[in-house]
Amino acid sequence: MKDKHKYKHSKKIKPKTKYSWIKRPAYSWVGFFTRNIIVGVFFYLLFLNIYNHSSGYKWLNKTFVRSNWKFIHEHSDWDIDQKRQVKFGFIAKYLNFIVENTPDTAIILMPSDSVVQSIDARLKLKYLTSKAYVNYFLYPRKPVYYKCSEDSAFIQSVTHVAIVNGSGYENLNFQVKNHQKFTVLPINLEQKK
Repeated sequence: MKDKHKYKHSKKIKPKTKYSWIKRPAYSWVGFFTRNIIVGVFFYLLFLNIYNHSSGYKWLNKTFVRSNWKFIHEHSDWDIDQKRQVKFGFIAKYLNFIVENTPDTAIILMPSDSVVQSIDARLKLKYLTSKAYVNYFLYPRKPVYYKCSEDSAFIQSVTHVAIVNGSGYENLNFQVKNHQKFTVLPINLEQKK
């Protein structure tokens, strides 16, 4: 009977393949480190060259990155809503007001383009006509526009009306004594908080 463990300690011979001549050299941390340093220096010089010869990168760094970095450090105690109000203006404050005064399930009738265009440009409310922009701030609430054909199914389900520049009171099912210029109200008096 032959011993099956006879060749246990002998070295196994690997069969030759057609790619055996492309042998990768043994890994050395010195070679690895050197190779990475060379590649790093190459990319550093490349980006330095691009930065020095492109005015766009200089503008981006000097005006956008540094000013934002400075603003972040000066106002690190501000919450996200305060930072949005500084960056986006009154529209962020108004949309935040809507979020605070409506339930998450609210379907909100937004103002028409003509109403928004009649507002003073300093208030920066032109994006109030952009459904994607408003949806970003109001989610999970649903903004609904008369002009948008995909919103026609939701017009009958509207629960709140966004009052902008004193316009929108005509869509309410009740009379309001004190008309405010910017607010959000439930469409029916029973829904009022």
